[in-house]
Amino acid sequence: MTSLSLKRPITVFMLALGLCLLGAISWQRLPVQLLPQFILPEVYIGAGMAGASPEKIERELVFAIEAELATLEGVHDIESNVFADYATTKIAFNHGTDMKFALLKLQQKMNALENRLPAGSRIEVNRFDTADLSTYLMELSIRGEASIDELREAAERRVRPRLEQIDGVVNINIGGGQRSTVGIQIDPERCEAVGLPVPLVQQKINAFHRQPEHLGRVVSAGRYLDVNLLGRVDDLRELRELIIDERGPTRLRDVADIGYSQAERTQLYRVDGKSGVGIFVQKDNVSNMLAVANDVLAQIEELNRELAPQGFELAVNFSQAGLIQQALDRIETMALTGALLALLVLFLFLRNLRFVIILMIAIPVSLLVTFNLMYGFDLSVNILSLCGLALAIGMLVDNGIVVMENVFVHYQRGKSVFAAVYDGTREVSRSILAATGTTVLVFLPVLFVESEAKLFVRELALSVVFPLLISLMVAITLIPLLARLTLKGPPPRPFGSGRILEIYRLLLKSCLRHRVRTIATVVIFLLISLFTGVVYIIGTAPPPPPDRRPAPVSARKRRILRSTSLNRPSVQKS
Repeated sequence: MTSLSLKRPITVFMLALGLCLLGAISWQRLPVQLLPQFILPEVYIGAGMAGASPEKIERELVFAIEAELATLEGVHDIESNVFADYATTKIAFNHGTDMKFALLKLQQKMNALENRLPAGSRIEVNRFDTADLSTYLMELSIRGEASIDELREAAERRVRPRLEQIDGVVNINIGGGQRSTVGIQIDPERCEAVGLPVPLVQQKINAFHRQPEHLGRVVSAGRYLDVNLLGRVDDLRELRELIIDERGPTRLRDVADIGYSQAERTQLYRVDGKSGVGIFVQKDNVSNMLAVANDVLAQIEELNRELAPQGFELAVNFSQAGLIQQALDRIETMALTGALLALLVLFLFLRNLRFVIILMIAIPVSLLVTFNLMYGFDLSVNILSLCGLALAIGMLVDNGIVVMENVFVHYQRGKSVFAAVYDGTREVSRSILAATGTTVLVFLPVLFVESEAKLFVRELALSVVFPLLISLMVAITLIPLLARLTLKGPPPRPFGSGRILEIYRLLLKSCLRHRVRTIATVVIFLLISLFTGVVYIIGTAPPPPPDRRPAPVSARKRRILRSTSLNRPSVQKS
């Protein structure tokens, strides 16, 4: 391959350029997420029936669920736990089962079963998928001197619509404050006067909203029944003019009083020890997390300018994209630092700036071509793949340094440029192939792991193997070609070559004469290094910087929520 690259330089250059351009495109299309997509081969089914005893739950729900599960393919184990009011069933599938297809079949069976169960029964299917973790993008809070309800109103009417317009954002949840709802007070006497039963009025309201989220409760207190319509109503006038009966016609305003009211408070959001309003942003499973996060941040800046006159401000409390961006920044810093140090040492010894530039070119070329392989093998940019790239970056220049140094030696011997490049590369090609091969083979057994851990370590292994293989190809094709084009003039004298070699000869002779002392000295320094590293470095390492992450806490009863807020200040401060 070295001979081909030296004889056909234009072909090699165009091929390298094309692969680099494709690599840049692949990098833009690689999905960015916190963890590799991974579906655990376990599914949990929750079944409940209000007021039922454990015996009744087992007899009427669990037995029916287990009978349906027995007909599924690939089921390895079924385990159920029964409690008062509800039961949980764990289904473990065989390794290698297509979990997406298995979940689809399971959901279909549970939906059909739920229709046959006693009234009041409910079934819920849950599974663990890291893609769900990657959909959580950002937590915001809206702050100001206004009341909590006014902050929530601003979040609902000003912030939510703007964020929902961003490509990749699929859901906006708002916590804290009291939700503004439409209150409809139906007067039974007015209904009776026009000959309309109250249930018919409720049906007309349901039909008007078409897709109600929740209709609240009908409260009988004296003359009035209170109905809360918790859906989004754009215009109360349209609701007031809703025709209940074509005769007359009778409109909703004729039999009910309509206006805005506050929904029952079922959640509490606190930030910095104070009640506030939180905004939780979720993205889809396919959009680039960093791109969506940048769009959200740009929209936040624009919203802050618009909300500033009203005294409102949006703040970012947590961003999952920030974790990935920090990892990318660290890898970039490590890559630049490691490459510059290696190239600096090489320049000090070879005293040839052209050689250093060649090796600097080899690093981005290897990475860009690696992105093509990552895209082709459905890898993503996540914590594990970034760790693999960080590990591989330190080894990308190793093969190139060996080739360039040997070419330099042959050129010093008086050979022509072509002969020095060809002979120098061919002489070390087997050595660098063996060195790279041993490193690659270390990660090869990972690909044959039979457990679900393979899906995690696969990303780490391939993100190390791909750059090393590409760096090997670059070292025996592109680097010799660049060396041939830049190697001109008399060879420069390496920095301190004579003195360094003389010192090395004296040190080597001394070690060979005193073999026992040499081995003992090495062992002593090894033990000192281990002791220092374990006791003084690891033991006294400073704590990591605090990382703010949301910790949702739910309570079934409203009184539990209130008592938690009042009696557990440590929950707020921790």
